[in-house]
Amino acid sequence: MTSLFMRHKSLLLGCLFFTSCSLANADWNSFNLDVVNTQIIPGYERLQSSASSLDKAREKFCRNKKDTQAYSSFKNSYAEFGVAWQAVQHIRFGPISYAKRDVSIQFWPDKKGYSGKRIHEFKTNTDIALSEQEFPTSRFSIGALNVLERILYSEEPIDNRSCELLALHTQNVLRISSELAVEWKESMRKQFEDPRQLDGFFEDEIDAATALLKGAAENLEVISALKLLRPMGSFAKKAKFQRLEAWRSGLSLPFITKNLDVSIAMIETLQQNITNAELSSATSILESAKNRLMSINPPLAKAIKSNEQYRELKDIAQDLVHAHSELENTLTKMGIHLGFNSRDGD
Repeated sequence: MTSLFMRHKSLLLGCLFFTSCSLANADWNSFNLDVVNTQIIPGYERLQSSASSLDKAREKFCRNKKDTQAYSSFKNSYAEFGVAWQAVQHIRFGPISYAKRDVSIQFWPDKKGYSGKRIHEFKTNTDIALSEQEFPTSRFSIGALNVLERILYSEEPIDNRSCELLALHTQNVLRISSELAVEWKESMRKQFEDPRQLDGFFEDEIDAATALLKGAAENLEVISALKLLRPMGSFAKKAKFQRLEAWRSGLSLPFITKNLDVSIAMIETLQQNITNAELSSATSILESAKNRLMSINPPLAKAIKSNEQYRELKDIAQDLVHAHSELENTLTKMGIHLGFNSRDGD
């Protein structure tokens, strides 16, 4: 009888820790595979497709730099690739972490203007000659999105030397994105199908879920702290639009809304797979924040200088902080401990 009582007591305490018994016995594997199959792999496939379009648009424009239609198409392809990157930007583990592939695609925030310095060096020193094979390990391979934006939206005409650098970058991100799409489909997905495999990437299903959810949570911190509050400063007159992501192209807002889409989608997937996941409050806050962001008059570089829109953006940033707190607290109750934020100190 005593032994039976102790077993019931242990079960009760376990259920209380996870909020409910259904959470304690949650099917994390279903959640993990749902995210991988419906969000991550399609996201990398879109990145690959948009990288291919970007490389073709660059090639067409650089054949005839006076072709205004080709120039416009090149800009549109840059925007599509940038938005596609925002949809997978939060994935900071697995294949993307090898050989600094993420930094090759985007280096931001670029606090010391590294991208501009490399462009200047490449253009002024014509002795620098890099093959497609040599480029990925060179100092010039950092921040394709940064370099493309600086060249595409510069007041200076795009010359042949600029096109050489553009070609190296678009070919490199096409190679990287193609590799990522294949590696996730052929190798990384298997890590989620059997997260307990010997010498695997994860310890178990919860460890795998933690890696996914950490990205969704950090995403909110990056938006609030780096993409909004840092450039906004203490008040509108002190706002520094040059600190915004993609301010030259005016894509700061579309990039942020795509980031929010990702976090919202992952939370909704969690709710669909884990019946008693109490995340409706966080979802509601994020949906509201996204709608309010979409009502901001673009570009964001001008909006942060407007007192009225500045106050609205400040409120949105604080709402994202609140949503992050709600998400983290709920996940902790579910046995998911996010731990150290890899973006701290950026």
